[in-house]
Order: sequence, then C-alpha cells, then structure tokens
Amino acid sequence: MAKAVRAKFPTSFGVFSPTGHIVMAFPDDKRAEMARGALLAGGFGEDEVTRYNSADVIRESERSNEQAASPLQIGQDVAKIAEYLALAK
Repeated sequence: MAKAVRAKFPTSFGVFSPTGHIVMAFPDDKRAEMARGALLAGGFGEDEVTRYNSADVIRESERSNEQAASPLQIGQDVAKIAEYLALAK
C-alpha cells in the first residue's frame, strides 16, 4: 500500500538533490510498485521507501530547471536533473 503522504523531494538551494538517496527508474508504474514491494519485503520500512510517478518527477525536474540559472547553483549537477527529466518522460 502506498503512503498517504509522500516525502518531499530532497533539495539543495531549491534544486532536486537526492544526495544520500538511491534513485531508481522503471519503465512503468507496475514495475516500480513491484520494486517497492520487494524492498519492503526485504526489510526496508515504509518511511524508507518512497515511490514517485513520472508526473511527480517531471514536475520537480522542470521546477529544478527553473532554478538552474541562479548563481546559487554553482556546483549543482544540472545535467543530472536533465537526465531525471528524460527518464521520467
């Protein structure tokens, strides 16, 4: 069963930054949910596994791209955000 409230995307200076997290992409929601179930069955807790759908990732990646021009983004991996967006689409 999916969580009622999803964890907020981890960010740094307003840009998606999954430092300390594992990001996995799947071809469809069914396989993503199967992977989530396997992680939970393998001992991870509900609070340790969050599944976002492609629309969530697209929205967050596009929002992060808007922040990429900020001088605060020096050192941010903007190319990684573009990769996440491409995978989500």
